[in-house]
Amino acid sequence: MENTKRSPTLVSAASVGTRVRALREARRWSQAELARELGLSQPRLSQIERGHGSFSAEQLLRILELFNVGVEHFVPERSGSSAVQNALARHGAVHLVTEPAMVPARYDEATEVVAEVLLHPESPRHLTALGLVLLRSVDRVSLVEVGSRLTKLGREARLGWLLDAVGAALGDVVFETSADRRDARRLRTAIDLFLSRLPRPAEDAPLDLIDAEVRSAKTVQRIGAESSPEAKRWRVATRLQHGDFVAALEAGREAG
Repeated sequence: MENTKRSPTLVSAASVGTRVRALREARRWSQAELARELGLSQPRLSQIERGHGSFSAEQLLRILELFNVGVEHFVPERSGSSAVQNALARHGAVHLVTEPAMVPARYDEATEVVAEVLLHPESPRHLTALGLVLLRSVDRVSLVEVGSRLTKLGREARLGWLLDAVGAALGDVVFETSADRRDARRLRTAIDLFLSRLPRPAEDAPLDLIDAEVRSAKTVQRIGAESSPEAKRWRVATRLQHGDFVAALEAGREAG
């Protein structure tokens, strides 16, 4: 009985490799740099990141230490019940199917949740749900703090893209209550002010891939070409479009 309950949390080598690659890229380390830390060759690390092989227990412990994450970072979450998704629901994304009481203490602050999702997005639904979190927590999210955290990792353009996309979506949603209309105006003002101070990437800056499941450079370039105007402005490669953010805001409005 015990083994049956635990079996869904078994971690595949491909999943670990993908998550290690995401951690490495968020830190802006090359494969050669991480391989050196782990006592591996760069070609071997490349194979493991693509799911062709696995790390030793000692190497996994070193990865946890290097990136300051817990082992739970590599445990696949059950659909609809991840800690991040529960936190999103608690902070306003009420359309997500969750158990909102099950939220780690580190996600008590909406600011922390926004930063976490932008740095380590688990799914497109989590990214679009950030629009609702910003709307419902307009007084509690520090955009300056989120921006500071992302800037340290070279990912500040992700915040610019998110705010640009949410701001555009707000204009296409009809809010039925005076409280929602007031919060939408306040959020729009906060977004405009913050974006006026956030430098945009150069037009030839490398694309920042935010869709975690994409692996090939060719696919990244195709997604970049098909991206929304907001994503193009901030050099973010994602399949998410304007309508996805509008739909999330409308779903949250109806669920609320």
